[in-house]
Amino acid sequence: MRPLRLKPLRPPRTQSPSRERPTSNRDFAMKDYDKDPAFQAFLQKDQGDVSLQDEKEDSETKALKVKQARAAWSLFFLVFLALAFVLLISSTNPAAEAQFKTHVVEETKKIIEEYLRAPASAKYPEQADVYKTKDGLWEYASYVDSQNAFGAMLRTRFSAIYDKTTYGTPHLVELNLGGRSTGSVSDYLRERK
Repeated sequence: MRPLRLKPLRPPRTQSPSRERPTSNRDFAMKDYDKDPAFQAFLQKDQGDVSLQDEKEDSETKALKVKQARAAWSLFFLVFLALAFVLLISSTNPAAEAQFKTHVVEETKKIIEEYLRAPASAKYPEQADVYKTKDGLWEYASYVDSQNAFGAMLRTRFSAIYDKTTYGTPHLVELNLGGRSTGSVSDYLRERK
């Protein structure tokens, strides 16, 4: 039989009031490293690298946004210049305007002769008054002398209102022939808006 060995008694561990016991290994490790100046320098360097990387990404995104904004503005400017050029050429060309007025007169005469009993007897005044209205439409107002069913010459007043299409050709909006009207300018302007 073996002799029984007794271990010496140790006093129980007590916590010192000046030092708190860490609740986890991480807390214990951080408390030790918080006081280390080398670790503090490392943390500052690491945070500086992250902030430099963030600044680099921010500057790249800002540069990309600036490039996109410049591209959008340049495209807008080019489209604006093209539209201004087209409008300038189409609206200030006196030859094109005279041609449009001639086309309005010819087109109106063709339409009016469809309503007359004796289209071959139609006589129009030599000078045609075609002018632009405040709505941007074109009006041709005049009269026609033609024979009626009994052969008597009658004067009939008419007015025709046209809109200029994108191709520069006239589009009849309203025709008023001897008090009878076809179409309506107000309805047309509402539809155009």
